[in-house]
Amino acid sequence: MLKDKKILFVLPRMGGGGAERVTALVANALCEQGNEVTIYTLVGGESFYPLNSSIHYESVGISVNRKNRITTYASEAIALPKSYFKIRNLIKNGHFDVVISLLIETDILVGACKWTGLKFKHVCSERNDPTRRSDKQLKVLNSIYKKASLFVCQSKMVSDFYKDVPDEIKVVISNPISPEGLPERPTSLTKRVVAIGKLMDQKNFPLLIKSFAKVSGEYPEYVLDIYGEGERRVQLENLISELGMGRQIHLKGASKQVQKDIADAELFVMSSDFEGFPNVLLEAIAIGLPVISTDFATGIARELVGEENGIIVPVGNVEKMAAAIDAMLSNDEMRHRMGRNNKEKAKKYYTKEIIQQWNEALDRIV
Repeated sequence: MLKDKKILFVLPRMGGGGAERVTALVANALCEQGNEVTIYTLVGGESFYPLNSSIHYESVGISVNRKNRITTYASEAIALPKSYFKIRNLIKNGHFDVVISLLIETDILVGACKWTGLKFKHVCSERNDPTRRSDKQLKVLNSIYKKASLFVCQSKMVSDFYKDVPDEIKVVISNPISPEGLPERPTSLTKRVVAIGKLMDQKNFPLLIKSFAKVSGEYPEYVLDIYGEGERRVQLENLISELGMGRQIHLKGASKQVQKDIADAELFVMSSDFEGFPNVLLEAIAIGLPVISTDFATGIARELVGEENGIIVPVGNVEKMAAAIDAMLSNDEMRHRMGRNNKEKAKKYYTKEIIQQWNEALDRIV
């Protein structure tokens, strides 16, 4: 167990995303073990996830004007050099035992500090689907990852993708789920299918909406509730209207208690075209919902979902998704059995187990 070490986490922001959630959970645990932990972000603002009061939480304080493409590029061009020099000075003067960067912006910025001669233990972590990255991005990332002290991936498929990175520095660590605060699954369930995610192209909610619409006539008592907000709201509202599904399909908006909101539903569905490690899928499993998920490229869906607890469907296939929803809603016994199996399956992802894996990985290099 790591103790009495100085640990620095560097990431773009501490918003409500998956990498930020993992940072908060791991940083809190390392802090409670007796380590001195600093979280340094590019963009300021209060952390979306609670942090131990002993953690030093600082920011470069940059802001990006996203009014249009030109203002975005211009403000980023100014912000990135400022961020680089701030991060470099922090690492140079901080005497950290290990620096952990998450997400590609900060992987690159921290990696660039090593290019200029700074010597420190650097842990990188791929948090998304690398097959979606451009050739130029992959060339830069490979040059950073293969020189890291440790390279953390969320699945073996992602680890295998980076063939230039030495096997001896690779480690696969799944995202954690904290059992504390998970809502109880009520005995009386509502006839709802639920989904969670930003209303953006990646999540492919049109696939889910069209699939549910195909089978909705057989299940008029069921509704589909989608939790999340984003730039595709208007298009999704128009699609729901075109399909005449306004009574049965609802865009519920973002929620800070979304686990509680979905706990009484009959079924959780993920329709994404690609994902890194989708926390919302793991959370639904931990609550005890039966699940359907698309088979996105990172292989996480196949790790989390098997025939004992859910159904996997091909990415982008309306017919297969509709058939899976139909199979679930038509079989009460199967849904209830899968839900019970899920609560047991989630235990291997509990925070205590995942933190132990982080401890063992960091012990190798510190």
